[in-house]
Amino acid sequence: MSDREEPHEIVVEEVVPGVALAAPRGDDVMDLMRLALEQGGDAVKQIERLVDLKIRLEDRAAAQEFARALAEFQAECAPITKNATGKVATDSGVKFEYKYAQLPMIAKTIAPFLKKRGLSYTWDTPQMEGGFLTVVCTVRHVNGHSITSTCTLPIATRAGMSEQQKIGSARAFGERLTLIQALGITTADPDMDGADVGVDRTPITKDEADLLAELAE
Repeated sequence: MSDREEPHEIVVEEVVPGVALAAPRGDDVMDLMRLALEQGGDAVKQIERLVDLKIRLEDRAAAQEFARALAEFQAECAPITKNATGKVATDSGVKFEYKYAQLPMIAKTIAPFLKKRGLSYTWDTPQMEGGFLTVVCTVRHVNGHSITSTCTLPIATRAGMSEQQKIGSARAFGERLTLIQALGITTADPDMDGADVGVDRTPITKDEADLLAELAE
């Protein structure tokens, strides 16, 4: 190389046949079709691959957004106060009490934090078979991603309730349990030092206590 020649950089580009060199700038299917035709080959197969890739990338991004929203929700939502006392008597005559957070209390506490992070929840009872009720809680994000929590509970109980009441009691128990599991929230005993006179401390009913004893056994 002579003294007058300026040094230059050599760039080698490798082109792989059948691979798109540019992504479509929009979500329009026509963009995908145009890109496939420009690259040649089997247009239908290329469109299918592009659409599949687009869906997988969107699903991954949605899952990441959901995980981030749930983590932020859990960081902001303090443990929920146990505002009720359950009384259980077993067949052996042993009696005991325990505290728990009622579903209305949970729902009221988490509502503003869920809304802030674009989260919501619903319940479904897809099947009731052999004396057992299955409850499914689905937590969704505004981007479309969701997770579910499922539990199966016995409907039969010694409590003097009608069949409809037994189902309703089991469903309410399952809704509370699956919601706590899906959101990963925690409950805590009341702070007696700064007693909150606004907390509802109404004991659960005898029918509810009998159902809990049935579940415990």
